[in-house]
Amino acid sequence: MEKQTKKIFANLETILQAAHLGRENVVAVRVYLVEAQRLLERMNSAYVGFFPPDRMPARSVIGASYLTRGAQVEMDFVLHHE
Repeated sequence: MEKQTKKIFANLETILQAAHLGRENVVAVRVYLVEAQRLLERMNSAYVGFFPPDRMPARSVIGASYLTRGAQVEMDFVLHHE
């Protein structure tokens, strides 16, 4: 779980850098978790460490019965840029 979450954030960081944006431009995150009740705390540890404490984006956590390629976590992000 932690490894998958960190990989998602590494991919996001690459996208943000390519777009000349920062973590503060992430305004919302949808998190899909297989076994959400059991895995939420583990995902949270990586999530909280990624975003600035004063700029945590809005977040929705959705329990999923299945994610592709055997993933335990999947996320999509909404970015804002003026």
